[in-house]
Amino acid sequence: MKITYVYDREHPELQDCPAGCIIETGVVVINPDLFFQYSEFHRKFILLHEEGHIVLKTGIQLEDEIKADGYAFDRLAGTEYKSLKQCLNFLEILLVPGLPSTDSRIAALYDRALNWDNRH
Repeated sequence: MKITYVYDREHPELQDCPAGCIIETGVVVINPDLFFQYSEFHRKFILLHEEGHIVLKTGIQLEDEIKADGYAFDRLAGTEYKSLKQCLNFLEILLVPGLPSTDSRIAALYDRALNWDNRH
């Protein structure tokens, strides 16, 4: 699958997100005003998360977001110093604190990080 990256500040899928995707076309839309506020590692996580939605053909339900988070994590784990911590930290930075969906996504990624750490 070919994935195309488009910079667009006003794409309707973005709302207040640093990036979004159009699964049917394989396009990742990046909001440069928000995207470049994050570290290089976190930008990689964002892009891989959106790529995960395209590759896994997931939607925007909580379980879909958890799958896309996992896709990004699996590709970043062990690639840099403190990569597991950086992945977990990013969800805490990006998501609205205190929401049940935020807590669920962080818990799922934390479990994934523990499993990865136990295997390596």
